[in-house]
Formats: sequence, C-alpha cells, structure tokens
Amino acid sequence: MDSFRLHFPIQKQEKQLSFDRPVVFLGSCFSDEIGEKARLGGLNVISNPFGTLFHPLALAEVIEDSITDSLHFRPSQRDDVWMDWSAAAKLQSTTEEEIKETILGQRKLLKNKLLSASHLFVTFGTAFGYYLKSDGKLVANCHKQATSLFEKRLTPIEEMSEVWIELSAKLQELNPNLNIVFTVSPVRHIKDGLVENNRSKARLHLLVEQVQNAGYLYFPSFEIVNDELRDYRFFTRDNVHPNELAIDYVWNRFLETFVHEDLIEWINRVQKFHHAMNHRPTGKSELEKVQFAKFLDRERGILEEKGLILYTL
Repeated sequence: MDSFRLHFPIQKQEKQLSFDRPVVFLGSCFSDEIGEKARLGGLNVISNPFGTLFHPLALAEVIEDSITDSLHFRPSQRDDVWMDWSAAAKLQSTTEEEIKETILGQRKLLKNKLLSASHLFVTFGTAFGYYLKSDGKLVANCHKQATSLFEKRLTPIEEMSEVWIELSAKLQELNPNLNIVFTVSPVRHIKDGLVENNRSKARLHLLVEQVQNAGYLYFPSFEIVNDELRDYRFFTRDNVHPNELAIDYVWNRFLETFVHEDLIEWINRVQKFHHAMNHRPTGKSELEKVQFAKFLDRERGILEEKGLILYTL
C-alpha cells in the first residue's frame, strides 16, 4: 500500500487507440494537455479546433454545427476584432467575412476527422453558462465584453443530458465505430467560488452518469487528480491547475487505459524524438553535433517507415 496516495484501478478498454485512425479531443484542460501529448506521441490528433471550451452545451453546439454542415454564424465584434460567440477567442480576424470562413473551415475539419475517428474524448469544465441577454443564448466565450451583456446561471442537468444523449446518438450514426469518452476537468473554477464550483462539478458528474447510462464511456481524470494525487505539490502556483508532474501522471494512466503495451513503447519513442528535435545541442563539439544530427536522421527514418506522424516543432 502506498501511504502517500490513494491508488484505484481503471479498467483497460477493449477499443484502443491506434496510429492509423484519428483521435479527437474537445473541451477543457484535458483536451489541451492530453491531446498535445497524444499528438507528440505520433497519434493522428485534432484537439480543440474551436479553442478551449468549458460548457457542455457550447461543446455540443460546435459538434452539432459541424456534423450538420451548418452555415449558422454568431459574429461578435470587439473594437476592430471579429470573433464568434460559439468559439474561443483564439479564433479571430479583422473582418466578419474572414472569421466566418475560419469557423466554417474548422467545422469541415472536425467533421472529416469525426467521420473516421476511433475515439472522441469530451471534457466538461463547468456547468455555469453565460447567456447573452439580447437573445438568451449561451456563449462559449465572453470575449472580454462587458459583463452587463450576459446573465450567468447554472444550466439544469436535464437540459444538458437531453442534448448530449441525442447528440451522441447522431455521432454514432455518422461514424458507427466511434468510441465516445467523457471526462470532467479537475481544474476548479475558483472565480465562481469554491462552493459554487463544487455544485457545478457535481452537475457535470451527474450529466456524465446519464450519458454513461446511454452506453458511453467515462475516463476519471477528475478523480485521478483530486482523489488519487490529492496534494498541492501536483498543482501549479495558482493551486488550481495540475502541474507538469500531474499531467504526466494522468497521461500515463490514460495510456494504460486506451493503448496496447506494444504501442505505448512507440508513442514514448516518438515523444523522445520530438523532444530531441526541440533540443539545441549548445556547448557540444562539432563532432558531437554531427553525431546528434545523424542520430535524428536515423530515428526519423525508422519512425517514418513505421508510418508514424512526426511534427516540426
């Protein structure tokens, strides 16, 4: 027994990840952090094409609009910058037409990946939603607009579960081989208040329970960080976000759950290659630099022959 942490078993999933089929990550921090590790491990990954989204209904909207080829667009303007109420602020442009083209392009990209993906990982971050007073609709991001434009409220579980059960069924029609996995972000939204954050997370867990009852999977990233690790040494200085040590731990438990042992070795090898590619061999002799370059060339050849995806960092 480990006296410094509470370990709990996670059942290894029968349907596992592979190098030859895309994997889609959408939602909160899990999608950003674990999606990036999967990408650098050589998997065919698309992660948050609309930016980091936290609310279940905001996530549902971008998926629904993508798989139905919707031309619907919700422009938002701040000074000379154009954005979309349904996407994060990283998607922006100087004209309304350009941001619309960007949004439609991202929808097409997401749909194409979902058509052939083996897994879709969806991470819910908060049940608090910000609704535009002008039309009563939820926004994915407030884009630093005046708070007076919005009404903040907790979204009912029934509303979220109805949307997600229906949407999950549509996704299975689109791609019958798609495995949908839900997670809840371990990051606390302390700006809402700790009590309020706990109530929000409780709604997300109940939402996941209802979609699980409809036949979909759950990966316990929330429990890994807040119950298994359960120590502020695993958080950044804000005491809210998991640090690199915690993210690595969640990543390893993710691999144990969704990846075959033989494949894990190749994923780790690709990650080491990307790390080496990003390394600048300062302080080394010219001979050492030449040898290092030859090593990278040999390793690249082996990995490319294996058909693995390599990235330029």
